[in-house]
Amino acid sequence: MIRLILGALLLATPALAQSRATCEDHREAIAALTGKTEAEARAALARMPGVRTIRLLAPNQPATMDLRPDRVTGLVQDGRVAQIGCG
Repeated sequence: MIRLILGALLLATPALAQSRATCEDHREAIAALTGKTEAEARAALARMPGVRTIRLLAPNQPATMDLRPDRVTGLVQDGRVAQIGCG
């Protein structure tokens, strides 16, 4: 019985809830970063639970094509975010 109660308490913790969050949970907020400076975008992304990797690339910079639900990938041109999305 104590194990069951302890288990229920662990499931209710905010840290666990954050670990289940993904980039997709912030799709609209991430899209709104288009046009922002790279520094503004990085700061906003760092505050989003579930976004663990921020990859902002220059034009023609090579990148892997694997899908990662905790990663945001964007294209920065002239110091501003031109494209951005999950993956």
